[in-house]
Amino acid sequence: MTLGEELASASRGVLNLMLKTKDLEEKKVLRKQLTGILEETARLVEINVASNTKAYRDATAGLQTANVAIDKAMKDLQNVAKAIKKIAKAIDLLAKVAAAMA
Repeated sequence: MTLGEELASASRGVLNLMLKTKDLEEKKVLRKQLTGILEETARLVEINVASNTKAYRDATAGLQTANVAIDKAMKDLQNVAKAIKKIAKAIDLLAKVAAAMA
């Protein structure tokens, strides 16, 4: 697998472990580890993705919209469906960035 695929797999795996384990200390450690994986992924994106393209700006705006929706959904679970739609759109925009770089 590629580094990107391994990062995605590790993120999913750590998240799944967080959901499965009952031990609070293990959850804390796993949360820190997931944060570390995500921070390094973000750093790799910033180094490798040209930020002056329309696709990059659209993807960034889409993620900002999705993040606002996620925050609202965390406060009121009635907003989860809206957040899911915005996250899906952001993922589509990210895919366009990736396709443009391939």
